[in-house]
Amino acid sequence: MSCYPSLQAPPSKRVLARQTPQPIITSSSQARFLQGLSERIELLSLEEESLRQLMAISSRL
Repeated sequence: MSCYPSLQAPPSKRVLARQTPQPIITSSSQARFLQGLSERIELLSLEEESLRQLMAISSRL
């Protein structure tokens, strides 16, 4: 029989579960790629927003 109650995980496991896993970036080129990707996503969402505004304006004309 273990020294821990059945519903409770050992302290080490509980601590690990609480920590959110961080993405591990292996190289600087990968980091640059991810940075460029997030910038592109940002630009796309800005474009989408301006398109919505244009459509709203044109529907009022």
